[in-house]
Amino acid sequence: MSDPVPFVLEPFGTSADALGLQLYGDLTRQGDHLRITYQLTGNLASLVRPPQAAAGPLRCDGLWEHTCFELFLAAVGAEPYWEVNLAPNGHWNLYRLDGYRQGLRPEADREALPVAVTEGTGQLRLDLDLLLPRELAETCRQGPLQLGVTAVIEQRGGTLSYWALGHGGPEADFHRRADFLLRVEP
Repeated sequence: MSDPVPFVLEPFGTSADALGLQLYGDLTRQGDHLRITYQLTGNLASLVRPPQAAAGPLRCDGLWEHTCFELFLAAVGAEPYWEVNLAPNGHWNLYRLDGYRQGLRPEADREALPVAVTEGTGQLRLDLDLLLPRELAETCRQGPLQLGVTAVIEQRGGTLSYWALGHGGPEADFHRRADFLLRVEP
């Protein structure tokens, strides 16, 4: 198992302090498995969160339109990449893309994602244990996994902030491969 790789996300166009929030976490990789923890701390009363679903966590589209924790995964040098969406109510999705914003479709080999959501005073935590999609796992067995760790945070009044490891362009764009800044060995 790799040592935990810590990360800190920064909002686009403003500071975390100005929003009254901090977003950080860590990830580890063991072969075809990836574990990631997101921790959002600060003024959580300012957040808009989706309601809990009576039926439990569901696979849903459009989660990025509201508070959503995201993860982008790729093999170094390969065109396809995958996008994981996790809502604080447990809703989720896993997409495969053929290339930059092209061919978005749900990854067919998943019925659920094992995500745990816990909340305490001033802290929201999401833990995901992800078995890599088969195609990605096969490509990355001997090499590094390239990752972009991101989030969309909705605050009262409908304001969205876009958080990432880095924002290399003139607008927030989580799909920019140049911003998949982490590399994790098998």
